[in-house]
Amino acid sequence: MNIIDLKIKLTYLLCRCYIISKHRRIDTNEVRKLDVSNCNLELNVASSNNLIEITRGLEKLYFRFCDEHVRYGLLLAKISDRFCSITNLCSTTDILELLDGSYHNTQFYSMGSINNFESKVYKYFKNDAPATIGLNANKALELGKQVVDSFVHYSWSEFASWKLNECGGSHNLFHYNRSRCQYELYKLFGVERLICSIDLVYIGSPIYCLGSIMNCAKGKNPLNLSEGEKKALRNPSLERELVILYIMDVLCYERDHRPGNYNIVFNDRGEAVSIQSFDNDSSLTFFPTSSISKGFVGCDSIVNSNGAIACKNLDMAFAKKFISVDESLLINTAKPYLNSLQQKFLLIRFRKLKKALLNTIYSEKHAIEKIGGNNAHLYYQRLLSWNENEKDAITLKQGAFKKIKINA
Repeated sequence: MNIIDLKIKLTYLLCRCYIISKHRRIDTNEVRKLDVSNCNLELNVASSNNLIEITRGLEKLYFRFCDEHVRYGLLLAKISDRFCSITNLCSTTDILELLDGSYHNTQFYSMGSINNFESKVYKYFKNDAPATIGLNANKALELGKQVVDSFVHYSWSEFASWKLNECGGSHNLFHYNRSRCQYELYKLFGVERLICSIDLVYIGSPIYCLGSIMNCAKGKNPLNLSEGEKKALRNPSLERELVILYIMDVLCYERDHRPGNYNIVFNDRGEAVSIQSFDNDSSLTFFPTSSISKGFVGCDSIVNSNGAIACKNLDMAFAKKFISVDESLLINTAKPYLNSLQQKFLLIRFRKLKKALLNTIYSEKHAIEKIGGNNAHLYYQRLLSWNENEKDAITLKQGAFKKIKINA
C-alpha cells in the first residue's frame, strides 16, 4: 500500500468515525426546485467529481450530484441506471454485460482512485486494459473506448462520493457541506467576492436528483493566460486578495487552492485585481486541527516567526473585520455544516489568526518582517512561479474526455 492509498483509506475511516463528517438528513420537498427544461445540459466526467454543466443563455451553472445514500449492495446498479438514463450512450443491459454479468463485481468496486498512480483504475486508463478492473474485454470493445472510459470515470467518482458519506445521513452531502460552510464564512467576513456561491437544489427531468448548484467562477483560469495577462498579474491589489484567500484557507483548513482552482479577475483596464475560487471542498477541509503554522500548496506559513501575518501587503479593512467577528456568530454560521469537533477546532484557529492579525496591525516590526529575512513564498508568489510542467500534470490526470450531451 503506497502513501496516497493510505491517505485515501484514512480519509474514508475518518468519515465513518464522524471525525470529518456530519450526519444530516434532507427533505427534498423543502429544497428549491431548479427547472432546466430550456437549458443546455452536458455531463462532464473529466474532473474528480461528476458535474453537469447547465447553460441558460449567457449564464453557466455547475451541478454536482448529492444522491440519496443507498446500501452498498445497491450502489453499482444505481450508478449504472443513472449513467444510462442521462447519457443514452448504452443500456443497463450493456453495462451489466460489461461488468461480466454482476452488479457485485468486486474488482470493479475496488478499482481505487484515479488520483493514486498505483490504483487499478489509473492502470486501466494508462494501459487501456478492461480486465484490470474486472470488465469484459469483448463487451468493452463492442461499446467502444469513449463509452467505457466515460462509464469507468463516472463510476469511480460516484464510489468515492459514497465512501465519503458512510457516516450516514439521507444524502451524499460531504462535499456540499464543505463548500457551503466556506461560502457562509466568507460572507461573514465580508469577502464572498473571492468564492463562488453554492446552494442545494433538486432537478427533476431528466436528472431527478438532489445536488449542489454553483455559479461559474468569474475571471480567467491561470492555466490559460496569455503572455500579456501573465504580466498583468504583478499587481498589489491581486496580492492583497490572495493574502485574504490564504488567511481564510488557514481558518477553514482548505489545502487545495493552488493556481488552477481559482480564476483571475481582471478589470476593464486589463489589470489583475482579484480572484474567485471554485474548488472549495477538499476532503480534509475543516479538519479538526489547531495548527495555523503549516504552509499550504507548497507555500510558506502565513504566520511568521513573530506570530504575525508574513506579508506587509495586508488588507487592513479585512483584518479589522476579521478581528471584530463575534465567536458565537462564527460557530452558529458553521453549525449546520460541521460536526461539534470541527466547530471546536475552527474556533481555535480563528482565535490564533485573530491574535496574528492583531500582532500585525499593532506592531510595524511584525508587519514588515518576512520569514527568514526574505520574502515569504505565499499564494501570490506561488501564482507567479506556476509553471507549464504542473499544468501538463493536471491535464494528463483529467484525460481527454468529451462532454456528454444530455437531452432535457
